[in-house]
Amino acid sequence: MALGDIGAFYEWVEREDPAISLGIAIKSWIDRLDRAAWQAPSTPIDELTVDGEYQIRFATYLEVDIWYQEVYTTGKIDLIHVGAHPS
Repeated sequence: MALGDIGAFYEWVEREDPAISLGIAIKSWIDRLDRAAWQAPSTPIDELTVDGEYQIRFATYLEVDIWYQEVYTTGKIDLIHVGAHPS
């Protein structure tokens, strides 16, 4: 797997202006997706997954929600959304 579109990360940084340390931690977690798309604490969202084509996964890491898809046909992982977890 390889990281594809990670624009949602940069949109989150622009939109929410997180602390630098939080931004670095989230980016580091995202960067590890290319080695293990299923890394904890992510879970698959079966209702949004199309078998054989792509899998949608969701994680809340350090109180930040991260939605992404693993596209089997391209071998890429694309971010869908990054944002603060609602309180």
